[in-house]
Amino acid sequence: MRSISIKGTFFLFLKCFFTLILLITLVVLINTLRFNSSFQPAPIQKQSKEIVSSFSNNEKQSITQRLSQSIQFKTLSDTSSEHPYSSEFTAFNQFLKSEFSTVFQHLEVKTFNQHSILLKWAGSNSKLNPVLFLAHTDVVPAQANNTQKWVYPPFSGTIAKGYIWGRGSLDNKVGVLGQLEAINQLLAQKFQPERTLYFAFGHDEESGGKLGAMAIANHFRKQNIRFEFLVDEGMMITKNLVPNIPHRVALIGPGEKGYLSLKLSVDSQGGHSSKPPMLTASGRIARAVDKVQSEPFKINLKYSAEFIRHLGDDAPMLQRMVMANPWLFQPVASSLVPQVPELLATLRTTTAPTILKGSTKDNVLATEASAVINFRILPSDSIDFVINETRRKINDPEVTIQVYGTPSEPSKISSTQASGFQIIRQSILEVINEEPITIAPMLVIAATDARHYQNLTEQSYRFSPYTITPETKDGFHGINERISVESYIEAVHIYQQLIINSSLPF
Repeated sequence: MRSISIKGTFFLFLKCFFTLILLITLVVLINTLRFNSSFQPAPIQKQSKEIVSSFSNNEKQSITQRLSQSIQFKTLSDTSSEHPYSSEFTAFNQFLKSEFSTVFQHLEVKTFNQHSILLKWAGSNSKLNPVLFLAHTDVVPAQANNTQKWVYPPFSGTIAKGYIWGRGSLDNKVGVLGQLEAINQLLAQKFQPERTLYFAFGHDEESGGKLGAMAIANHFRKQNIRFEFLVDEGMMITKNLVPNIPHRVALIGPGEKGYLSLKLSVDSQGGHSSKPPMLTASGRIARAVDKVQSEPFKINLKYSAEFIRHLGDDAPMLQRMVMANPWLFQPVASSLVPQVPELLATLRTTTAPTILKGSTKDNVLATEASAVINFRILPSDSIDFVINETRRKINDPEVTIQVYGTPSEPSKISSTQASGFQIIRQSILEVINEEPITIAPMLVIAATDARHYQNLTEQSYRFSPYTITPETKDGFHGINERISVESYIEAVHIYQQLIINSSLPF
């Protein structure tokens, strides 16, 4: 009787187990089907009075040459009080005023902290909320020990092999020059916006935006100016970068991760390396860094789900299944989604040790050892949360933890159904109209000037209208930064169309 009872219990268990598996499978499939069908892109409502026409060969050459010239100004980001590159910014701004004299004569111009520029193109209908376009004129240095690895010098602006080479060709003189070229062309066509448009070019985005974006944002607050939406640099049009999708994918950033760097430090008596303590200052720092990096922050699929949803049937079934059922797949999501660093970075708050310091001599114990860890924070987390988690992971009272640099909380997430997103989407489709292209939102994993303006609008979007490829994507802050001539000309077209569409009532 006992064996029969055990056997019966076992079969009952199996029955319950397989019933549970069947129910879970059905729930997963239903959720996946709902995930796919719950999103339908809004139809394009053509608002523009005209679609921008193509440029002549002479116009293309002039547009290309001006970006090339702009790169030759070493407008390097610098946080010191001496402003060693001030003369470069002065010369660069003079170059802009000379090359785009019609723009600077026709639009209202304000300057902030010597080098940041704000342009106002007054609209004919003052009842419409204005739209704000952002870009920045500063660039990061090209590290001295890497300059020999550049195909062409980083500040030469060389035009060769179908590309414009140098610092700022992607980040972000392309935005400054692209917008000015677009305004210039529209002024030549006697275009008059109905909605007032602002163009803000900060000069210190790479070092936090305190003198540029923050100063301009404060000006708007004092004037009680709010915006229908804003567009800053951020995501781009990608080609051969989104797995399984053969055509281009235009990514629009509806928000950005937060920014926080923490400095870990340990004080010690130092001494001779021949008689070390059980744990040196450098060893304690190394252990602390390892503890922080070895315990990654938890995955949150919320900010990647919209990206996969907008890809629709182009996204593999497995990816759609993962995003539709986070309650089941979230713990293992990082191994199931495409192994693209930019996408993986949208799954969690990331941890990146960047600066390590100890002794300056191999046989001398450090009296102070330190490390800086940079975190890019998901909107579901916060600066305080990251600090507390770091302290918990290290669990060592001998390690001091301090905020390093200027942190910023994650931004708000703007709606993909709102007017700003739809106007950007429409402008892309009106220019790129002879080939398939998918448009999807993706959280920006880096910091932009847009974060300083987010209290001035409910809609902040981050989109740079040029195309990057596997060959060019590593140019951001890296070696051989470059943009293809074809892509830059297309970007100017998209800026033109975006200005036209943004300036109309909607």
